Amino acid sequence: AQNSDPDVVARSGLHWHPNLAIYADGQKQEIPANIGLMGGHQPMHTHREDAAQGIIHMEFGSAVRQNDLRIGNFFTTWGKDMMGGYGTLTRMMVNGKENTEYENYHMQDGDKVELFYESSGMMMEDNTPSLMVPAPGVDPDSVDEMIVNDYSSGTDE
Repeated sequence: AQNSDPDVVARSGLHWHPNLAIYADGQKQEIPANIGLMGGHQPMHTHREDAAQGIIHMEFGSAVRQNDLRIGNFFTTWGKDMMGGYGTLTRMMVNGKENTEYENYHMQDGDKVELFYESSGMMMEDNTPSLMVPAPGVDPDSVDEMIVNDYSSGTDE
């Protein structure tokens, strides 16, 4: 059967695994497990066993359209602002090449997507970053805890 609709990527679903790395002021950020799995199973989600490696699972069971593959959909599911969630997004690399599609980029299987953020002066007087509040419905222990703990006591070393 000839696929006459160029917008349709797959007629009977797909299961892809792009890789996402996020750097804030040069520090790699951990991507939490179970994004998109709380209160239902979203097509783009993370699993506990490979979220730390930045693996995004894209599992669609039926027809998949181009816009379903947008990286911005993953950030919407996560409840994070892709353009400003870790400061200001200054650069996006896809498979080693600069990309300016940002949230409109259509992820492919095996893609290596790197996002580079620079803080926008969100420092408190004692030079520690201000604490960010997780989005509603997001488990704070899985999101900001990892970012905040680096600055919590300074005696862990």
